[in-house]
Amino acid sequence: MDDLHTAESPARIVARFGAFVGGIAVLYWAMKATFGLVFFAPVGIWAVSRIHRSRGRRVDGFGSFASAVGSVMIVLSLIGVVVASIAPTGSMDAARRRADSTAAVAAKQPPPAWLDRLSPGLAERAAAQRSSSGAPINASTMVIGAVVLIGFVGSFVGTIGWIGAALLVFSVKGRWLHERSPVPDGAETSVPL
Repeated sequence: MDDLHTAESPARIVARFGAFVGGIAVLYWAMKATFGLVFFAPVGIWAVSRIHRSRGRRVDGFGSFASAVGSVMIVLSLIGVVVASIAPTGSMDAARRRADSTAAVAAKQPPPAWLDRLSPGLAERAAAQRSSSGAPINASTMVIGAVVLIGFVGSFVGTIGWIGAALLVFSVKGRWLHERSPVPDGAETSVPL
């Protein structure tokens, strides 16, 4: 599209229509699978691009991807904080007791013969190490696990949301998220992503 008055080729029109159908399909199925969590990826892209646009800058491809993933991670963190704050008072202690009892049962079982041949005394060392670990180590392990879970799920859901948003932006504007508009910045009337 070198000029605004130039008509688009039929192949480009078909590509834009296919991108629209693909973007809607990706976001629809992802919304069903994530209970609407994927919706925060395009919202994050839009918010970051508005902030950058107000400062006279544009968001590049990595910036739009990072804003999609980051916004999903922020929402997941907020959901985790809310769930942890409304959980019954003894639920964390009950979960810890269940984990300890499961570990105690596992510690009583002898290790497989091949493992004892491979590393003699491994079971005794592991049992001693488990018994020496206390609540601070368990709490830090839970925090690290939550951070890893939020990172993994946020990256996966944010990537899917970014793909859907990129397809929809291409179908509506005829350009990808990080591409510059063919129109000078001052002449553009709509808000670009």
